[in-house]
Amino acid sequence: GKSPFSVICEDRILEDSDKIKVLICPHIFEEDSYHCSWQLFNNYFSWMVTLGELSERTEYEWYIKKHPSGAWRDDIIIDEFLKRYVRIKEIPKLVSAKQLREEGLQFALTVCGTIGHEYAALGIQVINAGDNPHIAYGFNWNPKTRKQYIDLILNLHKLDKKINMNEI
Repeated sequence: GKSPFSVICEDRILEDSDKIKVLICPHIFEEDSYHCSWQLFNNYFSWMVTLGELSERTEYEWYIKKHPSGAWRDDIIIDEFLKRYVRIKEIPKLVSAKQLREEGLQFALTVCGTIGHEYAALGIQVINAGDNPHIAYGFNWNPKTRKQYIDLILNLHKLDKKINMNEI
């Protein structure tokens, strides 16, 4: 397969604006949280619905990128999600994280995914919604409650994580 770090789309993916840009990086739904010891939400779907509702309360540019290894069920779930939450735009699942950073992506959201170190290494702030392999380090946001999580997302303009590349 192709590395999501190497695929460059010829066209601009994100809108050219000064708005805060947020990317939702869903997990593979069939794997629902088995590798996390705890999550802030009951499952990936309730996490996504919360983000969908937040997309309607904020003036950010919201994007979603399907998991590169997701199955057809993931496509169905996310396509239905996008019909409900129209402020969220789908972007190609193999677009390079580097390209997204160059186009102004500032924040990426996951429950416990590897983007926690992959995107952080590019200077993109990652907000996790559960236990994750890099929770002991300071290069991601790791809220401990749903309220803290929602407050972080409602106040992205105030967040400025100093990412220590040596930790990554």
